[in-house]
Amino acid sequence: MNVLDTSALLMGSAAIFSYVNHRIFRLPASIALTLSGLFASAAVIGVGHFFPSHDVSGIVRGTVASIDFSKILMHGALGFLLFAGSMELNFNELLEHKTPVLALATAGTLLSTVLMGVTSFFVFRALGLSIGIAHCFVFGALISPTDPVAVLGILKSLHVSKNLEVQVAGESLFNDGVGVV
Repeated sequence: MNVLDTSALLMGSAAIFSYVNHRIFRLPASIALTLSGLFASAAVIGVGHFFPSHDVSGIVRGTVASIDFSKILMHGALGFLLFAGSMELNFNELLEHKTPVLALATAGTLLSTVLMGVTSFFVFRALGLSIGIAHCFVFGALISPTDPVAVLGILKSLHVSKNLEVQVAGESLFNDGVGVV
């Protein structure tokens, strides 16, 4: 499968799962898509278990191995996600709350990165895994930034105050950049 076929398959599956969720389950979109990924993975494992001659797991493994996730994330998906999140935000309101937004986006993300890096280092050591501290800090930097689209969706559904919504949404948009740096 080439990149276009894989993208079409993933987007088509996500659209079908989103439609089923909207009509039947009515879960938040981010949770529904996460669960659909879990069920799709279980289906691949199940088909591989019951029909070993088809080698579905090997095909999926080969397709995933051929994808350059760094290129797709940094040069594609991240830009679209940040653009979609920024379209929801009023720039003038963001300027009014620039101090807490920047403090949360920089100091908050850096603190979270350090805490997650150190914590994961000791957890991995306790589990008998020899993973270096530098790799643990990279792991911390990867999971510290929040997803701006999910944050904006949750804030809108909770009907929080406008000030809190602007501050948290602004922080979630800027902390992705801090996490990348």
